Amino acid sequence: MADTEVRQSELFEPVMTVIYTIALVIGAVSLVLLAVPVAVDVFLRHAGSYFPGAFEIQELMMGTLAVSGMIVVSCRDRHIAIDFLYQRFSPRVRQFLDALFEFMGLVFFSILGWEILILAFEKIGGTEVTSTLHIPLFVPMLFFGFCMVIFACTLLVKTLRCFIGIMKDGVGWFIPLIVLITVLTALFPWILEYAGIFPTRAQLGVFGMLFFMVVLFIGFPLGYAMGISGFIGLLCLRPDVITHFNTLSMTSYSSAFSATLAVVPLFCLMGELSLVSGISSDMFKAARIWMGRTPASLGIAAIIGCAGFAAICGDSLACGVTMASVALPEMRKHGYDPAFSCATLACGGTLGVLIPPSLSFIIYAIVTETSTGRLFMAGVIPGIILSSLFILVLLITARRHPEILPRGESHSMKEKIHSLTGMLPILLLIFIIMGGILGGFFSAAEAGAIGSVAVWLYSLATRRISWPQTRDCLKSSVFIAGKLLFILMCVSLLGVFLAYTRITVTLAQYVSGLEVNRYIIFFIIVVFYIIMGCMMNVLPLLLLTLPTVFPTIQALNFDPVWFGTIIVLLTEMAVITPPVGINVFGISSMAKDVPMGAIFRNVWLFFLCIAFLIVLLTIFPQIALWLPNTFF
Repeated sequence: MADTEVRQSELFEPVMTVIYTIALVIGAVSLVLLAVPVAVDVFLRHAGSYFPGAFEIQELMMGTLAVSGMIVVSCRDRHIAIDFLYQRFSPRVRQFLDALFEFMGLVFFSILGWEILILAFEKIGGTEVTSTLHIPLFVPMLFFGFCMVIFACTLLVKTLRCFIGIMKDGVGWFIPLIVLITVLTALFPWILEYAGIFPTRAQLGVFGMLFFMVVLFIGFPLGYAMGISGFIGLLCLRPDVITHFNTLSMTSYSSAFSATLAVVPLFCLMGELSLVSGISSDMFKAARIWMGRTPASLGIAAIIGCAGFAAICGDSLACGVTMASVALPEMRKHGYDPAFSCATLACGGTLGVLIPPSLSFIIYAIVTETSTGRLFMAGVIPGIILSSLFILVLLITARRHPEILPRGESHSMKEKIHSLTGMLPILLLIFIIMGGILGGFFSAAEAGAIGSVAVWLYSLATRRISWPQTRDCLKSSVFIAGKLLFILMCVSLLGVFLAYTRITVTLAQYVSGLEVNRYIIFFIIVVFYIIMGCMMNVLPLLLLTLPTVFPTIQALNFDPVWFGTIIVLLTEMAVITPPVGINVFGISSMAKDVPMGAIFRNVWLFFLCIAFLIVLLTIFPQIALWLPNTFF
């Protein structure tokens, strides 16, 4: 019997491989067709011409990339989740939860995909077409619904795989229990009605958020938790399944086919191309040569390299790990303390989410509808200050403990001048991206397209990238974009429920009516983010809290751009604080002989630098606001 179950499980793998391969190809092609027409349109626009239908192509490719990306992620079990508590459960409990996640996701997304297909079929034969390319509107909706069904099929395979594992381990009673929990969850609104319980909208909003927090912290994938919580919440407001699935179907479709989200995959692609081309290593080498015999020269060069790569990467983990691959061997070679070296690189990576372009700024801009360009500008001066503070920590530590951070090697002026050629690509790319945004030549999303095409052409011309490497960059970008876009699509589903309950507005009105100084409330929010940052990664932290916290910040008359800078600094703390400091985990994986605890013990000085900068920005908000107010 066991052998039969194993063979049945193995039969699923070819199916998943075929689905994965097709979805990956579609996603990669969509990403190329997203970047190239946008970049071409920008050039033609400033040459007095235009690319017909460029914006429509952008929207269509965004939707195609979003749904193909989420299928790719599902095939490889890479959905973003909070595993802080999940990892502490016994293997048997985790097995039960995995099956519950997949089964509930299967039920929800199957019905959602079916509803989208019904809406698409209803539009067949209609007269609605896109304005420029005249594509019938039912075509993208039909494709979206079909892909949602394929996504549900991957969940079916994963559910069957989980159930087979449960049967094999002799705990088959898990399956009826999982079905019962799912049914009771779906029927919960009718149970409340039958019991004569009719909560207010605000009470439902609180309950919905508590339910969301519970399922999220036991390990539910973030997208699943948002979609299911939003749907159950809507049913509690009005038990009308068809109406709510219609609402959620159109919401998910509109979110996926949104040109606003194009900035996410385009900057992901630019970062991946920059990583493969080796631009980051050139930056570090140039900084190392110029630092010469300066105390802690390699550490300072690593911080400078992180700051430079952050200007084209946008992700803290990628920034830290990339620089570690270049700097860590050099630090070991010159006798640097391994734990302090790893801590330096982990903290230097945090500059990736502060110095623009930053994915954290982009997510904040999407959720709060704040100007991406203004946020990018707001991060420049704080990014320079934080880099300087990190360097100051290294200099003071090197002075007090020269054995930890010894001096580097001296280099001639000729070597220093020659090394500057390695910095030119990054400096030129920064000038193109930030100069284009500030000069009004293109938007942030268009900047991502221009940057991606520019990096690829430069890398190809200098033989820094091959066709197989280009393919790998597209593959990695589809993975990253798939995870992010799936969650951004699902957060809109939860947002529909929150909008109906008006809980965020009610909370904002209550807080603004309190007779306390607004900075006391701000201090409480900061402490809340520091604590939450110890338990979850950046993306869940932002998407979980911003819909509730941001209206309160607006009600207290804090500047949204300034608060965005504060939030990004707080997320920097999250990636270096235990027990879920993702940057420390990433660096530790590259230095397996260095205990993770030793790295965490050495990040506290850098943590204090971030805290000091938050205080500085609170006292002098113009540090973040001067550039945005000057250029916008």
